[in-house]
Amino acid sequence: MFQKPAICPWAHDLKSRGLLDETLVVWASEMGRTPFDNNLTTDKPGRDHNQYALVVWMAGGGIRGGSSFGETDDLSVRAAGEEIPLRDVHATLLHLMGLDQNRLTYLHAGRYKKLTDTGGRVINEVILLGRPVGLPKNRSTLACPAPLCAPFSVPTP
Repeated sequence: MFQKPAICPWAHDLKSRGLLDETLVVWASEMGRTPFDNNLTTDKPGRDHNQYALVVWMAGGGIRGGSSFGETDDLSVRAAGEEIPLRDVHATLLHLMGLDQNRLTYLHAGRYKKLTDTGGRVINEVILLGRPVGLPKNRSTLACPAPLCAPFSVPTP
């Protein structure tokens, strides 16, 4: 039986108050998990890290609800079709927040670097058309998953 995530009431509250349009909701992890039990030889079996694919969910803040981009193979182990570099997801997030990925830099080890490194492609397939770019200046929230999100299958390095 499918149970709604605990975040659903929060997302519905944002929507009912008219705040979901200006709140970018993001759920992501630093890695994927294999869809199967990897360790059957000990008394503590579990799912292993998946270095080949992960999922990112986004809602509100300019995301086209119910859309998806990218997919994994039938076992959810590797990307199927076009791989989506994580820098493309970063470029999309920055675009939705009204930030230019080419101008946003940070100092690390004496060098200025960019979050998208060699440049990312904004994934327009999941963005609402005709929506002004960037969140209102008085609101810029990054949070958790919600219904009608856009999932991404992203290969990890």
